[in-house]
Amino acid sequence: MNTSLLTQIQLPVVARRWIGLAAILGAVFAMAELPLYFVVPACDPPICGVETGSLMPDWLILTRTLFNFLALALFLVFMTGVRFLIARADARSEWFGAVAGTAGVAWTIVDMVAKGLEGSSAIMSLFRFDGHHWCGGQAACVSS
Repeated sequence: MNTSLLTQIQLPVVARRWIGLAAILGAVFAMAELPLYFVVPACDPPICGVETGSLMPDWLILTRTLFNFLALALFLVFMTGVRFLIARADARSEWFGAVAGTAGVAWTIVDMVAKGLEGSSAIMSLFRFDGHHWCGGQAACVSS
């Protein structure tokens, strides 16, 4: 007998469509992010190089980070919906939905931390610390 509280709650068709849309859009953002790892435009030494510590343009890194955060946010919506749908289908399979949902959230958190570090390194490459002051952009550090 199906006695789970989640099996007694009706999920509207609109909510199921949003879950599917989140999965499709998340996959689109993830696929749009993938080529940005392999296609790197030419980067001149004033912007990129050993001196600046950056081997690719910052806008490219930040675009990848933005696409990844959007894909992961949509992935969270999808995993939450799938967990609910699995629990709704059969109370005996509710444990599988919980494990899958928790694994999806854990993976999303780890990936968001990694992408946050990658994006913050791109932002911090715009600034330089001379020991006393932070210098931004192309401006030279002036000690006072």
